[in-house]
Amino acid sequence: MRKTFKATDIILILILVFAAVCFFIFSDREGKGTQAVVTAGGEVYSTYDLNKITEPVTIEVNGCKIEITKDGARFINSTCRDKICVKSGMISKPSDAASCIPNKVTISIKGEKSSVDAVAY
Repeated sequence: MRKTFKATDIILILILVFAAVCFFIFSDREGKGTQAVVTAGGEVYSTYDLNKITEPVTIEVNGCKIEITKDGARFINSTCRDKICVKSGMISKPSDAASCIPNKVTISIKGEKSSVDAVAY
């Protein structure tokens, strides 16, 4: 027995293919407009547009060495005791943040699209 497709089967397949293409085209544009913001002592120290960075930038703030690349930002080294900030690794998505509490330095990623729906304080 041979099974053939009916007209409704073909229409359903075309709708599913169209929906999948639209999903891939319009989803996950997190890289658009992302910035790395470095704060020291509660004040903005510097801001970097991640889309415009071509080579890694290294800065030193209050005893912390920070690397900023087109992929994100991270603490490379710190004068703090536990080095939790260094262990946090690379942050890259909007609303990601890493802090060195003893040195009062924070790196945060700001952007148009966030992976978090809401934040409660």
